[in-house]
Amino acid sequence: MSDWALAEIERILANMIRIGRVVELDAPAARVKVEVGGSITDWIPWGSERASATRSWSARRPGEQVLVFAPYGDLAQAVVGASLFQTDHPAPAASQDQEHLVFPDGSAIDYNSASNTLTVTVAEGGNVIVNCKHATLNAENDVTVNTQSATINADTTIELATPLVHCTQALTVDGLLTYAGGLVGSGGSGAALDGALSVTGNVSTSGSLQNNGVNVGSTHTHPAPGGTTSTPQ
Repeated sequence: MSDWALAEIERILANMIRIGRVVELDAPAARVKVEVGGSITDWIPWGSERASATRSWSARRPGEQVLVFAPYGDLAQAVVGASLFQTDHPAPAASQDQEHLVFPDGSAIDYNSASNTLTVTVAEGGNVIVNCKHATLNAENDVTVNTQSATINADTTIELATPLVHCTQALTVDGLLTYAGGLVGSGGSGAALDGALSVTGNVSTSGSLQNNGVNVGSTHTHPAPGGTTSTPQ
């Protein structure tokens, strides 16, 4: 075999798998240029986990260190494979129990199989939007939501199917308040009603009953010739 043929074989083998650095990105075309051994490739594609009816997308960014696979050692036919950690972009976790994905703005998704904990962290000012037709959340024990304010918009109804709804602070109802199972209250400074009150049925009180500051309850009396009337019986 000639020296030229041996050199060509060595060149092919040397170029089949190379380590390079992304220098340019054409996101709409899903192509990058990669610096390999001092040379820059033409626009070449990168590999994806899925690329058929099911597709995944995560664009390679300039500065990212990658493996470059070149069939027959021809960089014109090369494709970008897996990415490699480097000093500027080290591994974001250091545990075999963690599956961790971090984004450029600092948002992250982390699952720890040792503690069975899934953590989704959105960077400050970020949003979480879920679009679907039906949604169900099943929590075996409890659910806690911590926020400054919460709004639920429902076109028809909101149903709370539980034996007890406990509100620890003030409750304001702007619309009609309707109850069907009775009404019981206690504590505080009593109840105040501003407006007309219509009652169908009996009214029973265990304290005094007044109208415009005048006692009209069970202890009230009226002036009468020679004294006052007796209390109602």
